[in-house]
Amino acid sequence: MTHYLKSLNKGNLCVVLEGGYNLDSIAKSALRVAKVLLGEPPEELKDMTPKSETIEVIDDVIKIQSRYWKSLKPGYYGRDFNLTSIMGEPENLAKSATGPTFEEMALAHERVNDSVRTHQKKTLFDNNNFVALPIVSEKRDEASLQNEILCTKDIYDADRIIIIIHDPSRIWSRRDPVTGDLDTSQSVVVDQSQRFIDWAQKEHFGIIDVNIPLTITGENELNYNNITSSQDALLYLWDNYIQYFKVSKIAFVGVGDAYNGVVHLCGHRDVRTLVKASINFLDKPTALRAVVSTIDESVTDWFYRNSLVFTSHKHPCWGDIEKNGSNQKRPRKKYGRVIRADVENLDSVIDERFEEACDFILDSVEDYETESESE
Repeated sequence: MTHYLKSLNKGNLCVVLEGGYNLDSIAKSALRVAKVLLGEPPEELKDMTPKSETIEVIDDVIKIQSRYWKSLKPGYYGRDFNLTSIMGEPENLAKSATGPTFEEMALAHERVNDSVRTHQKKTLFDNNNFVALPIVSEKRDEASLQNEILCTKDIYDADRIIIIIHDPSRIWSRRDPVTGDLDTSQSVVVDQSQRFIDWAQKEHFGIIDVNIPLTITGENELNYNNITSSQDALLYLWDNYIQYFKVSKIAFVGVGDAYNGVVHLCGHRDVRTLVKASINFLDKPTALRAVVSTIDESVTDWFYRNSLVFTSHKHPCWGDIEKNGSNQKRPRKKYGRVIRADVENLDSVIDERFEEACDFILDSVEDYETESESE
């Protein structure tokens, strides 16, 4: 930029250093500007891929500035679910809207996550011989929760059960930068839970699939919390179904925020007789959760021995990777056996660690069977 500016006003240029937040970056940029002012050619720009944090910050800045610049506004005026405090109060946004708000559109139409789950239900019913597990609870009477828990038909008599509790499937899509519309012809649903279901059926496990929506359709949307919902779902499942089943060995697979339900259950019910393994996959947005037992202190050691928690490479639990280097901190035992993947994003973590997770489940179940036979 300094090189281009020198061509203006006969090269008369004044450079002012106003300040900054990163001393290393300021030092490097000031040196390069000074060199160009002295007549040296500018250094060749490196072809760099932006960090994920940079992309997220730019997206947040656009959302903030869209309140003041019409050119940055999306195709609708509505509440942004990730930045409600930044975007402003929902009531004020609704008053300033010139068209329908997001809430009005959501009430008039089905949410994508509801449609995707309905399709998953049909696929599991047709291809995997699943049925719906009835839920009789006022807490779970919303439309978005109607297909929340599905299972194989033989679940009551199954000796080995895998319980998969996960966030909704992710949608990879191209988005119109002006209207915000998704191009459905360039959109795909990425459902990693199906991979575990197919594997579990080959290994002759009974399967329970629990889908925890991030938001729900209806008037209770503002009171809904997906982490609390995951906890309630597994407590309900345990108290009303699992303890009456014939199962002797259970393995959990938790994906995303929904994994909080697994940790909560292990701390609030004595599941140690039945649960032989807990496998969990976390990306950066999902914080580690410690098992807090209302039973006895030995639950922490049990949870550590019987769990694997795979995190993305740059998950905050490892501290500042660039600053600490190899001297990274290690999460404490109360979080389970935390393992750092070599990749980013949830789907890549599952791809990298899928076989390791499956082997851990089989080893845990087989060790229990061997001990039972020796007794």
